[in-house]
Parts: sequence; structure tokens; C-alpha cells
Amino acid sequence: MKTVIRHVVIAALAAALNIASSAFAAVSSRDLLGESYDRPGTYERSITIGPNTKWINVNAGEIVRFVDQASGKSFIWKFGTVAKGDGGYRFDLTTVAPPGILNGPVIAYVASDLRDMF
Repeated sequence: MKTVIRHVVIAALAAALNIASSAFAAVSSRDLLGESYDRPGTYERSITIGPNTKWINVNAGEIVRFVDQASGKSFIWKFGTVAKGDGGYRFDLTTVAPPGILNGPVIAYVASDLRDMF
């Protein structure tokens, strides 16, 4: 009897791990970091990145226009939505900015979208 219970528990754990691993595998970098948003004039706010800017704060799912103060060049980014309810994440904005727009690292702190927490 103990052996049967042990096998049932092991099978249940294996099934749970399989489901959990497939859920994590479905998360892409686009889901986490976001994507370029090529609709000029369609953004929620604009952030100017100056030579002393080291970090910025945004919310999951937010659409932000970033303007390089030195060159005047800009790009629009729609942040990923994976941060919903999990406390957020961070990444270097230069990894997603078009070449030549940002001259140094700028850390984007992406907070959970509070509208999705309640």
C-alpha cells in the first residue's frame, strides 16, 4: 500500500513540475522586456535621458517615448507585462534601444501594474 501511495505522489509531483516548466518556457524575452512600438504620437509619457541619467521607473505594460537629450533622437517602447503581480524586474535599456540613441547604461526598473493586483 505504501508503495502505491508513493508512486501516486511521485506521479502527481512529476505532473505538477511538467505543468510549471511549460508555463515558464512560454515566457519570451518580448513578454518580459517588451517591444518596440512604432506608432508615433501614441505613448503614455515621455522620458528625456540626459548624460547623468542612470535609471528610470516604469510600469509593466506602459508605453514610453524615450528622448536622448544629447542627440534629440527618440524611440518608443512598450514594456512587457510579465511583471504583473510579481514585484517587477529590471534590465538595461540600452539592450533594446536602437543603435546610437543611448550612450551609456540606463537601468529600467519595471514595476508591477497595480491595476492588475486587485
